[in-house]
Amino acid sequence: MADIDNRIALVIPAYEPSGRLAALLEELVLGWPGPIVVVDDGSSASCSVVFDRARALGATVLVHGLNRGKGAALKTAFSYLLEQVPTVAGAVTADADGQHLPADIRAVARELGLHQDSLVLGCRRFDGNGVPARSKLGNNFMLGAMRVLCGVDVSDTQTGLRGLPASLMRRMLAVVRDGYEFETEMLVLARRAGGIFEVPITTVYEGDNGASHFRPVVDSLRVLGVLFSAFARYTLSSLCTSLLDWALFSALVLLWSHGVATSAAIVWATVVARVVSAFVNYMLNRNIVFKADNSSCSRSLCRYIALCAACMLASAALVLLISVALPIPVFIIKPFVDTALFFANYRIQQSWVFE
Repeated sequence: MADIDNRIALVIPAYEPSGRLAALLEELVLGWPGPIVVVDDGSSASCSVVFDRARALGATVLVHGLNRGKGAALKTAFSYLLEQVPTVAGAVTADADGQHLPADIRAVARELGLHQDSLVLGCRRFDGNGVPARSKLGNNFMLGAMRVLCGVDVSDTQTGLRGLPASLMRRMLAVVRDGYEFETEMLVLARRAGGIFEVPITTVYEGDNGASHFRPVVDSLRVLGVLFSAFARYTLSSLCTSLLDWALFSALVLLWSHGVATSAAIVWATVVARVVSAFVNYMLNRNIVFKADNSSCSRSLCRYIALCAACMLASAALVLLISVALPIPVFIIKPFVDTALFFANYRIQQSWVFE
């Protein structure tokens, strides 16, 4: 169609596709001005007629000898487009199982043309009677997990209908994950890269979504691994810098007091150890935990210092207030207060310090 940018490609990863893939292409191909790429992700010989039909309709079919996963199929298509079509501005990804209507695929392509720095999601509604229970539960759980652990607030985390700008396609090539969790990584990267824009689409489930190759247990665990990976790195970073703080404090006290701890040695060792360990923690969080190496270093450092100061004051104030209100020793109160601040600190660093 004339209103779709001819620099936008259509990408369809396919594993053991049915005739629905050919039917979808037949409806799309005449009105799609850009390149169309289908990836045969290790399908059996019985599917060759489907891929032959795709070639006959003008699509480029890329082939994996073995099934490597949806993420690997998408990376193969992105790599091909970025290398062979230098003018490509972006790509719309759609599933091969008939869940995405041609009109919705075109709508996402049009919005990608208008929001060329953003990830465009074709978002379904999950409150209808025809939606399988596992899809409702899975999406609701993922919504909460994405908000809390990754700071990503979208209405459909599992949609395969997406529009990616070329810049995000290039960044996704560096993602090592090859399964369905690849698309979760995409949401996390897009939140920082250029934002996420949503387009409402029709919710289509045929036969309780039986055509999907998503494995509820295995693939869900892999997706959760993506969500918890940043928090796990944050926890490890905090543990390492706490050990550094203790080791440096101990070494400096011994060095400056010559074996007999003095008040001056304790104070200065505390200050030096805390400053050094805090800076190390900042660098770890910036470059490894939240991977915000493209953000302003001076701005994030100032915000980090402000957050550290605020957390120290909050810890002291909360311990004092609780000890006054409840007959509980402060050494019992403090671990609970600091644990709550630990989780709050994670979200503030993710959404404000290293945004």
